Amino acid sequence: MVGLMEAVSLFNLHEDIRHVVVVDSAGNVEGIRSRAKATWPEEQIKQFSGLMAAIIFGICEKVQSVAGTLDYIQVSYEKMKVFIVRGRENKFYIISARTKIPQDIVNQMVEKIKTF
Repeated sequence: MVGLMEAVSLFNLHEDIRHVVVVDSAGNVEGIRSRAKATWPEEQIKQFSGLMAAIIFGICEKVQSVAGTLDYIQVSYEKMKVFIVRGRENKFYIISARTKIPQDIVNQMVEKIKTF
């Protein structure tokens, strides 16, 4: 399960951060924390997050010698943004946020995840 302290420390950065999902490099979801009023069913979150992490990890490994280590990926939807941030021990943190989240908060979030 996503550590409560990790999730709380991310949620405390800004009210626009809505979900925290931790996935390993094989695509296994290790935990989900949410503070959103509306959310997807947990099984759908697991499938979506696991698939995203497995694909991203595979791509990162292939281009790392040229591009360097992945910092983060941002996907923008009409109603939300999703950030895929590589943490320690080949874990990925998938964070959803409202579209208006400030860039300086995104930068703080990425740096904080690197310490987990």
